[in-house]
Amino acid sequence: MVFDPASLPDLTGRVYIITGGNAGLGYETTKALAAKGATVYLGARSEPKATAAIEKLRETLQNPTAPIHYLHFDHMDLATVVTGAQTFLSKETALHGLILNAGIMCTPYEMSKDGYEAHWQTNYLSHFLLSSLLMPILTATAQNCEPGVVRFVEMTSGAHAMAKSPGIRFDKNDLPDNEPFDRYAQSKLANILHVREVNKLVGPKEGEPVKGEIWTAAVHPGLVDT
Repeated sequence: MVFDPASLPDLTGRVYIITGGNAGLGYETTKALAAKGATVYLGARSEPKATAAIEKLRETLQNPTAPIHYLHFDHMDLATVVTGAQTFLSKETALHGLILNAGIMCTPYEMSKDGYEAHWQTNYLSHFLLSSLLMPILTATAQNCEPGVVRFVEMTSGAHAMAKSPGIRFDKNDLPDNEPFDRYAQSKLANILHVREVNKLVGPKEGEPVKGEIWTAAVHPGLVDT
């Protein structure tokens, strides 16, 4: 792949949210966007870790006032997702990119305070809720931009193809008797289906690009050469 983040255009005036932005691919994505002048809201569960990441990013970018802001999202607590979205909406009038990056893989069986299995809620349900709350501002922003400016990106995984039949266990999606990988694969299948549905609803249609469309992407992070 010949893509280099340095080839990104100037992003001054554009606003992005990325979940799990304090480490890994989320951190690097935040750095690449902020380096081009974007305002980035970094979603994370731990405020100390997020604050440390923001300080390191500003130091690396040699910009002590880089507009990188913390949003509290604990994906095992859906109420924080609602509050985080409301906090963002109280501060901004546009959103040019939503990057659903946070996730877990093959952790021990655990139920959230909301009553959902950890993989299902962390990887899928919390992101479904967040994107539902922010879709109005995404679509409104897209109406004021050229096609392709507004993006919807979801970290998925090739593991979606290994979800066991029937795919999504709607009757018992916590899969208590399965291996951790089965719960992970099911959540990644849900991510794939989610981003496909978003693309169907708001993505490009046949013909010439038009204002209002949102470009979507499902990313398999395992192919990223870190």
